[in-house]
Amino acid sequence: MPDPAIRSTALAILLWRDHLLANRYPHPDGAFYRPLGGGIHFGERAIDALHREMLEELGRPVEVVEHIGVAENIFELDGEPGHQLMFEFVVAWPAGHEPADLSPIAGYEDNGEPIDARWLPLDRVLAGDYTLYPDGLTARLRDWLAR
Repeated sequence: MPDPAIRSTALAILLWRDHLLANRYPHPDGAFYRPLGGGIHFGERAIDALHREMLEELGRPVEVVEHIGVAENIFELDGEPGHQLMFEFVVAWPAGHEPADLSPIAGYEDNGEPIDARWLPLDRVLAGDYTLYPDGLTARLRDWLAR
């Protein structure tokens, strides 16, 4: 059996109207959330993957505000090991591309899986009311907002 691969991903930390857009993942131990984004293809820069993923998943462009870091996430999900390097970017809607309201945003992963993107109140995210991945993102977001 081949060694499992480390997956590189680009994440869009999309803040709008004092909310964070995150994909909801149901799990028997309780739902968890992760900002939208996805895999970086070989030879593709993280920022380019971010733009591509947001167009693919939401059909909307984003503007990068700032790259805030790279997180390493080693985990087990449903009995399977995982290892990811996640490039985290704070992004915003370009003028004229904002949604009408804070309703959930439907979309699809490239494998056809539906996206359950929800707007989480930022004050509750920062208070730790949601399980947010990758680990440490809540603290990094809090630090970024405090600058």
